[in-house]
Amino acid sequence: MKTLSLLYFILFLSTTWTTYKDVEGRFEILIPMTPTIKTYKVSSEYGMIESKALIMFSESSKNQYLFGYADYPLKESDNLDDFFYSRIMGSVDNVHGKLLNEEIIKYKNYPGRKIRVLWKNGELVNNAIFYLINKRLFYLQVTTSTSNDFNSDIYKFLNSFKHIE
Repeated sequence: MKTLSLLYFILFLSTTWTTYKDVEGRFEILIPMTPTIKTYKVSSEYGMIESKALIMFSESSKNQYLFGYADYPLKESDNLDDFFYSRIMGSVDNVHGKLLNEEIIKYKNYPGRKIRVLWKNGELVNNAIFYLINKRLFYLQVTTSTSNDFNSDIYKFLNSFKHIE
């Protein structure tokens, strides 16, 4: 009985989610563990863009979580469909994947896109959401095996985003 109780306790600890809030980054999300935080530069049609990312891998769910954001020097004349298309195709090309679907979404009144990408010979799938809020692109992604796709932790993470005004 003690062994079973200990197993449930360990399982509970491995799936405990906490709120990660970054006032400077202007966001709040739920995360399953302490993230690795990275800053890197991304080449784009707007020049080099600095991006900040939180990366986590959950051994219990076998999901890799990524949250990132970057500021883009967009103009009012820029076409948002083209902007999102470029980010989405960059994400797909980055893993040599196949775009399975794309959905136009919104966060409050801000534009967004939701995608699914199949890659690594059909072994892995990325579920991702992009939101553009005041020239800042927020990006949430969960990578998992195709056999583990649609697990509830994916949506817990993707749907947890909150923008801080």
